[in-house]
Order: sequence, then C-alpha cells, then structure tokens
Amino acid sequence: SGSTWCMSALYKNKDWSSQVEEREEEMVEMLTTGTVSVWKKWKRIFKDVDDENYSLTDLWTGIIVYHIVKEENKEHLSSCTDETMVNPYPIFAAIDNRRWVNKAQHEKVWFEITRHEAGYPAYGAFVETSVFGSHFKAGEHTEKKEEMDMLYLQGLCGSAIGDMRENIKCIIEWIIHHIFSDAEVIMDITLSSQKGDHCGCKHCTKVLLLFDLHVAFHSEEDCKPILRKLMATQEGEEYRQLQKIHKTWEMQNREEQEMHISEVTEIILVSINEKMFNLLKKMLNLVINWTWGTKF
Repeated sequence: SGSTWCMSALYKNKDWSSQVEEREEEMVEMLTTGTVSVWKKWKRIFKDVDDENYSLTDLWTGIIVYHIVKEENKEHLSSCTDETMVNPYPIFAAIDNRRWVNKAQHEKVWFEITRHEAGYPAYGAFVETSVFGSHFKAGEHTEKKEEMDMLYLQGLCGSAIGDMRENIKCIIEWIIHHIFSDAEVIMDITLSSQKGDHCGCKHCTKVLLLFDLHVAFHSEEDCKPILRKLMATQEGEEYRQLQKIHKTWEMQNREEQEMHISEVTEIILVSINEKMFNLLKKMLNLVINWTWGTKF
C-alpha cells in the first residue's frame, strides 16, 4: 500500500527523482494536515454503485484510501508521461485472488499495471492500460469501459489487513463509523428528509443490527442477543423465520450458522427500499460474499 500511494503522489511531479527531499516534505504535509471532503467521498461511492464491477474495492478506495491519502486523484495512469525519462519506470502490482489457489505457483497470481499495459507477466497476457477493465472476447475488444482513475488504482493495489477475520471485522466497523459520522451529508446526497447523526428510524436500526450481527459472527461472539433484537423489528412470517433461526442457533455447526446469517440478512434487507439503504444493501452483500476487485 505504501509504495502504491507513494508512487501515485510522486509521479505527479515530472522531475521528482531530482527533488526527492522536497517531494517527501510535500507528501508528509499532505498526509498530516490535508483535509478530506465528505461530500466528494460519498458522491464518489454513490456514483458507481450500480456498476457491474462495483465491489469492496470501491468502498475501500472511497472510504479508507481517500481518508488516508487526503486526495481524490482523478488522473489516469495511461495519461502519465515522462518525456525526459529521468524517473524510474513505475510498475504497480496486485495479486489476482481468484488465481490464488495453488500457493506454490506464486508467479501466476501477479498482475502488473504500468502506464502502457496491464496484465499477467507469467502468461505474457497484456492489454493497453487505457482499456484495462473493458470487455474482451477471444482477444477482441468488445465494450469500452472508462479507465480507472489513480485513486481507484491506489485502492486496487493497496493491501488490507492480513487476517481474514480481522479484515471482515475492521471493514464492517469502518463502514459503520463513516456512514453514521457522515449521516447528514449522505442524507443530502440521497435527497432524504431525514437529517442528523445516528438516525433512529426503523431502517437505520435494522441496518445497525445487521452490521452488529456480522461483526459478532465473524468475531465468534454470541449472536443470539442480536437475533432477538432483529426479531423485534419484524412481524408475521418474517418474525417466525427469525424465531426459528434463533431457537435452533446453538444446535447448528459453523457452516449452517453462516447460511442462517445470509437468510437473516435477506429477510431484513427485503424491507429496506430507500436509495441510501440500497447502498447499504450492496455493502452488506459485498461483505457477505467478500467481493473485491473487478470481474474483467
């Protein structure tokens, strides 16, 4: 993460390698005293929520990376030039998690992105960076997608916490923190009539309880008290479904409990329809399925 974020900042200056100390001071100043626009952050997150490639990488980028680097860099890597060739050639790298099956074959999971091309060095398979993320079929370019900007690239190549359980717990907690600390701006963006932090409406209550349920489950804490609270938000058949899950919870193994968590999530989300909560639905589904990166 550090090298990715550092390179992204350094290469904005075309002669940075001859002014390393000055650039370092500028970066330290930005990281320590820079400010974040809450409005820009959430406008970005809402903008692409319906895109087929939308994943936790978008949330990681918009919420966490932007908060750390203090800059929404909308430039494109393919447009970065170095006519004098005085700076080292920047190569961004990531791991393709879908190929991370046989961990002995390290070279096949590496994915490299430069200002000229993006692809797998082990296979010699590359496309021009300007069309990275677009649709291809049998080597032919079939549908053009907008090139990712530098902030998204920082999120794509940046590392999260190493432990899976801590990943899930921390990311859910970050999402909760930023949603409710920025509640007024989010309500403005979604044109909702509700204002203020920690809204007490039934929708917010359900969403908070769902987040709590996922955190408790992945932290191996007792989920039954939260299930009881969720039961109180439902009526009729939905109430009876949650009641059955609650009663049999301790009789289930870990895998069966995880399936019930998904069922509970679906039951609760069905009753949430407003635009803001559509984003929350998407967030929860991304966390449940642990969806990162792009599909193509």
